[in-house]
Amino acid sequence: MDWVVLGSDVSDPALEQARNGAFDEDSVHGLPPAWRERYFTRIGHTLRVQQELRRRCVFAHHDVVQDLPFMRMDLVACRNVLIYFKGQAKDEVLSRLHYALVPDGLLMLGRSEGLSCRVHPWFQAVSVQEHLWRKRSDAGARQPLPGLGRRHPRRGMVAPLPPATPPQLRPVDRLENDLRERLLSYLIGRYAAPTVLVDREGHPLHVVGPMEGLMHWPAGPTAELTLPNLVPAAWRRDVQLAQHRLLITQEAAVRVPLPPIAERPAYVLEAARLDQGQDTYLIVSFGRPPSADTDGSGRPPPAPDEPHGLHEERLQSLIEALEHSQRQLQQVNEALSVTSEELEAANEELEASNEELEASNEELRTLNEELDRSLREQQQLNDLLHAVQESAGTALAVLDHERRLLRYNRPAQDMLVLREAQLGLPWTFDDRHFPWPGELVEHVAKGAPGPWQGQIELAQARYLVQLVPWQTHDARTGYVLSVTDLTELQSAEKARLELQTRLSALTEALHEAVLLFDPRNERLIYASHRYQDWFGPADATPTPPKLGAWIDAIASDERARVIDRWRDGTVPQWTQRYRVQTRDGGWRHLQERASRITASDGETTLIAASLLDVTEMVQLEQRERSAHARLQAVWDNPSVGIAVCDGSGVVIECNGALTLRLGATDAELRGTRWIDWVDVDDRGSMQVQWRSLLSGRSPPPLEQRLHTREGAQRWTRQHLSLARSALGTGDLVVVLLENIEEAKLREQTIFRQANYDALTGLPNRSLYRDRLEQALLRAQRDGHPVYVMFCDLDGFKEVNDVHGHEMGDAVLVETASRIRRTLRPNDTIARFGGDEFVMLIDGAESPLVVERIADTVLQSLRQPFHVGDQTLRLSGSVGIAAHPSDGETPEELLRMADTAMYAAKNGGRDRMRFYSPQMESRTRRLAETKAGLEQALAQGQFELHYQPMVTLPQRQVRGAEVLLRWRHPERGLVSPAEFIGVAESSGQIRRIGAWVLRETARAALEAAARWGDDFRLSVNVSATQFGDSALREWLDEHGAALPHLTIEVTESVWMADSPSTLSWLQRVRERGALVALDDFGTGYSSLAYLLRTPVDELKIDKRFTDHVGTGGPSERIVTAVLEIAAALNARVVVEGVETAAQLAFLEPHAPLDVQGFHFARPMPWEAFARFVDASQAANP
Repeated sequence: MDWVVLGSDVSDPALEQARNGAFDEDSVHGLPPAWRERYFTRIGHTLRVQQELRRRCVFAHHDVVQDLPFMRMDLVACRNVLIYFKGQAKDEVLSRLHYALVPDGLLMLGRSEGLSCRVHPWFQAVSVQEHLWRKRSDAGARQPLPGLGRRHPRRGMVAPLPPATPPQLRPVDRLENDLRERLLSYLIGRYAAPTVLVDREGHPLHVVGPMEGLMHWPAGPTAELTLPNLVPAAWRRDVQLAQHRLLITQEAAVRVPLPPIAERPAYVLEAARLDQGQDTYLIVSFGRPPSADTDGSGRPPPAPDEPHGLHEERLQSLIEALEHSQRQLQQVNEALSVTSEELEAANEELEASNEELEASNEELRTLNEELDRSLREQQQLNDLLHAVQESAGTALAVLDHERRLLRYNRPAQDMLVLREAQLGLPWTFDDRHFPWPGELVEHVAKGAPGPWQGQIELAQARYLVQLVPWQTHDARTGYVLSVTDLTELQSAEKARLELQTRLSALTEALHEAVLLFDPRNERLIYASHRYQDWFGPADATPTPPKLGAWIDAIASDERARVIDRWRDGTVPQWTQRYRVQTRDGGWRHLQERASRITASDGETTLIAASLLDVTEMVQLEQRERSAHARLQAVWDNPSVGIAVCDGSGVVIECNGALTLRLGATDAELRGTRWIDWVDVDDRGSMQVQWRSLLSGRSPPPLEQRLHTREGAQRWTRQHLSLARSALGTGDLVVVLLENIEEAKLREQTIFRQANYDALTGLPNRSLYRDRLEQALLRAQRDGHPVYVMFCDLDGFKEVNDVHGHEMGDAVLVETASRIRRTLRPNDTIARFGGDEFVMLIDGAESPLVVERIADTVLQSLRQPFHVGDQTLRLSGSVGIAAHPSDGETPEELLRMADTAMYAAKNGGRDRMRFYSPQMESRTRRLAETKAGLEQALAQGQFELHYQPMVTLPQRQVRGAEVLLRWRHPERGLVSPAEFIGVAESSGQIRRIGAWVLRETARAALEAAARWGDDFRLSVNVSATQFGDSALREWLDEHGAALPHLTIEVTESVWMADSPSTLSWLQRVRERGALVALDDFGTGYSSLAYLLRTPVDELKIDKRFTDHVGTGGPSERIVTAVLEIAAALNARVVVEGVETAAQLAFLEPHAPLDVQGFHFARPMPWEAFARFVDASQAANP
């Protein structure tokens, strides 16, 4: 949509400012900020309207009262204008605005403006609150046209403004009037061509018919609103021609074909002249040419060369207009010729009179020149005398012989208070205006002819009074009285003396020694007190080199340079430094500043010099250079990064160490904000440190992370200090950065070592306890439960002892990984040491959730562990304690979970248990058992019992199994089932096992000596003992007993296939001992291991023997084991034979060895010896 804004005013400066479109901030302060941002461009403190908006705005001088209104306006904003009009003038303006609006156009008034009752029917309210009105078309049709204004009075052209109350028509008359108006409007719109009424200058007054494409608003803020500027450019010349013909040639009407415009139909301009009183108006219509069949007069259609004819017609019209103008110019020319002849005749008469006057003027001119010359000479003399008088600083008064005042100058007027009215009057010495001396008054009163001179001394002034007689060539006499003010001269002399005194005092107060030197006489004419203190009194007698006493005190290596500078007359001023030796023998550094004082001819008359002791300054400069060297060394230190910033944190300068550390160039760092290189998480602390420094405090160093240009992080310790800028531009902030990467790495390492398990990477006991405490605090606040889960690997000690610590570590790492995968993201797993893993389950909805987690953990541990080429099968025991039901503190929860774990382990392993109070007593017993084992080793409470082994079918005792018993002082004889597990879990089994081996070796030697070399004792070696150095020591110490021993090991030891274990067993067999596989079939048996590492005996566990003789599957298992033993060429030992039926089943499978309660229970050595002796006696 195309639109134009027309702005008008009666003030030319306001229009000029509007056309410029530039306003200050106060002028547009009332506009919404969004409008200022959108429609204005800021240039300094000026807001300028954007070009696009300015292009659509036209500003013109327009008086809303006297000028014609604009036409076809969509919106008229006339705000705060009507308040200056009253009555009919206000209604007249509203009438013009109504006429200017298009149908349904809008009118906006100011908040203090409204519509009168006369014009109110012409508008319909849109928003009364916003003072917005809409033009009513029905009222507008009956509204008369507005007046033509100051330049175009109505004179009957338009009807006057209707009265306030329009006449009431009868309904029939009103209907007839409406029909007549509608008919007239229809006929004009249907048959009349678009027409515009303009005044003599071409300003449009009224428009009838559609003007789209025929007229437009002129472009530009200064364009004239005339008809030639409103029509298309191709028609402008034709319109001007028609306007000229009507106004100049007095034609009543013209018809001009208009040139065609692309994509528009052809038009013909028809214009008529209308005279109304003294005013002339033009009616211009834009009609269509006749149709193709006829032109309206019945003539045939135009020939094909019609455009050429139209052009000829326009040219003919132009020629006629030019001929008319030529005739008018000819008439004017003839009138001018007649007037010129009359003027020539009058000029001839004037010339004759002028010649007579010139002759008289020539005579008068000669006389005037002589008079003027005399007057000028006299005036020059008067001017010269006046200039002399006025230029004199002395007050002068000229008196005649009768003492009448003839003249005076301006100083006399001011000093003696003289006025022009006193000229010609006798002179009087008036003491009121000047203190005349009495001697002068008396001298004049006596009429003494001679001169007089005297001075007047006052407190604040001094005058010289002189009276000098004068006489002219014509014998006229008189006096010249002069008064000279000597006050300033007196003050100047006084000031000179004071200045001399002050200069002397100043030179005495200065640290410099001041001196004046006369180079012509080569002697000092002045030396200050400081000079005399340094070098003694000034030498008044010239002595070589005659440049002063200080010359001899100058250091010998600098003296020649100083003297040459003094003698060099081409240098007007100079400054130099040198060392001198003072009277006290000390050496001082002096800085000399000297200037030559020259006469007008350029000769040096004096040399003024000052000598300043700069010893401390030189020392300070030396210290500054030393400090600068040290600072430069710090600046160049590659391990310290330095940045110099202004108060706002912008980097001004930086050293190479910082650029190298941040991976950026010096140019990339300069001009950036230092905080932008600091890690986002550390910027808050850095800003606190920065503000603390600027507030005058000394902030402590700050450890923070910087990021390099590539984004990597660097740990630094930042020190801040303030420095004053050498340019005086304010305080500077010096940033010193230490590289603490290694320290942070060590801290992280120490922190990880202190809080994480080095093997598995899991939190250790300390970190777990911290997280448990935090969880308990949240639980107390939020009321949700917290669970502690204690997990211990079943059989891990055997893995560690049999396969070595490396495999054990691998199992622990895999265990940690498996448990971590089973837990939730917010749960915690930690390793307390060994094979103990503790989990923290925070926020579980119910114990069922915790139970499912524990089952998942146990299931993950049941899966085989593949370590290298070994496959191990383990399980776990889990104990669970809940907060707050089982404990309130971390210590209580951990202890209860550990108790529950041991309950699970004692309940058969590979299971989990929730803590219950009943477990506490067992835990207490286990603790007591562990403590009692320590005392049993120390106090010798352990003893060996022997269970005989009987050979079938002979039923002879061929050996015995050695079994450990603990004779507790209070509990009596304690079974191994009650303490062996505790000893294995606590590690005490190593020392107990070593004691058992030593005692068994001793008993084996005794048994061999008593019952023969074939009698053997079987002793069990725990998997925990393998890898212990005590086994190697025992083998070396008790090798003699080995041929009488059978070493029993479990399947787990055998299947571990540990090289060290197998090597030890091989050494045992080589030295005569037998190796037996204990509890065969109860573990994870692998016949492949038996083929690779054969054994001497297979021991069938009691769990199989219990069901032998009943016809169950155990009999087939035992039979199979017997067949395996036969295939391996190994003897079989059946444990747990307690009934005759069991013995009856086993005897047919002889030879084999049996042991059990059917033959004898385990017994001490003395009872065992008696039993063997009796058996051998019965079966020799």
